[in-house]
Amino acid sequence: MKKTLKGLLELTKINEFFNFVILSSFLGVVAAGGSFNWLLIVLLLANWLAAGFANILHHIEDAPDDALNTLENTHNPIATGSLSPKAAKFTGLIVVILSLSLFTLLGTWPLILGLTTLVMGFLTAYRGIRLNTNPVFDLLSYALMLGGLPFLVGFSSFDNNPYRMLSWPFIFIMAISVYRRIRNPQKHSSGETPESRRQSGSRLSERNRQIFTWIMLVTAVFSGLVSLIQIELIPTWVAVLIVILMVIFSLPRVIKSLSTTSSIPIRGAFHKPLESAAALGLVLQLLLPWLVQFLPFLRF
Repeated sequence: MKKTLKGLLELTKINEFFNFVILSSFLGVVAAGGSFNWLLIVLLLANWLAAGFANILHHIEDAPDDALNTLENTHNPIATGSLSPKAAKFTGLIVVILSLSLFTLLGTWPLILGLTTLVMGFLTAYRGIRLNTNPVFDLLSYALMLGGLPFLVGFSSFDNNPYRMLSWPFIFIMAISVYRRIRNPQKHSSGETPESRRQSGSRLSERNRQIFTWIMLVTAVFSGLVSLIQIELIPTWVAVLIVILMVIFSLPRVIKSLSTTSSIPIRGAFHKPLESAAALGLVLQLLLPWLVQFLPFLRF
């Protein structure tokens, strides 16, 4: 049972996008002026499932090749025997059915956007298509599946005005998503075959990668400041809380970096903690006002 559960987690790679999907989904909710209710749980589950579908299909498609490559066996639970191909396919089917059912509960726009996520996952992971061998489509599909589309699902669950969806917060989450993809290309990313990894022309050159990284970083900072200051997307106490949580979450990584001879820059120790802190901060921004109704002493 434990082996199967571990295999399912590896199949979806949920640890790679768990916090980021919370961040993008709840940022959309906050941008739409939404508040805590049962819809938040539904949309979060739906977005997690939809985001994991591409990884499931990718592992199913690449299992035969990965089984022959001992260096990459640990990335594919089917190749290692943690899951059977039949169990993986059944899991993929359940994920599609369950995610679509949840998106349906959220409304028409969330269903359309959720279906788009699943279709995009299919186009990037199915062996006969794999459009993400193109670097532009790779960046765009990654940013949409983990950032843009979960944001829009969260937004449209509370406000279905299409003209308000593509706002500064949307630009922010897309820029952060592209930056995240460039910084962490993933050696065995969703939809990427061994053949495509050998094609040097299928990835951005180092110079273009650096230029694009800075463009996305500047765009993210600018749109983030506009969202924070002009739109007042999150209150001051949430922003302060995120900074405090980031420092707390970063301490173990920083101490480890300083106490070892690792060549990884210390600044790299702040990326994941910041992501986790921002996700938790948005959760509390939505949750605490609801809790105050039942626990008045939390009011401040």
